[in-house]
Amino acid sequence: MGAPLNNSRDFLPVAEAFVPSLVERTASSVKLRFVNAEGYYLYRHRFSVKSEPAGIALGELQLPAGKHKQDEYFGDVEVYYGVLDLEVPLPAGNNQAFTLLLTYQAAPTRGCAIRQKPHACLSRLLPEASRRPQTRRLTTPPPTAAQPKPR
Repeated sequence: MGAPLNNSRDFLPVAEAFVPSLVERTASSVKLRFVNAEGYYLYRHRFSVKSEPAGIALGELQLPAGKHKQDEYFGDVEVYYGVLDLEVPLPAGNNQAFTLLLTYQAAPTRGCAIRQKPHACLSRLLPEASRRPQTRRLTTPPPTAAQPKPR
């Protein structure tokens, strides 16, 4: 009996394949950007956000429409390739710094060549970390006061 298929070294580590960053913090929102490595995509339905400390109110995560994909594992879904900009609305008066916990799930565009049960195929091809939702912490400083315009 041969050794089990394991080509996880052919895939980038999750932290390199999907890079989130804080673009801007204002009094009314936090703007984020994801840069996906070529050959990888994010699932729209797997995004969520929470604050730390937990008592900070956040609005509903604003995501653009994604590209339609018939996914082998999740069925009919929307996904994002390349650069993705998203926004988290904040209630008025939220001027304190906090940490944004951003959870997402993603995959490589290369599918399994071997037709087996999806989870068995994923467990052989992908590193453990990419088979479950990931959470990243992004520290959001207080919004900067608007600077007066020069006259």
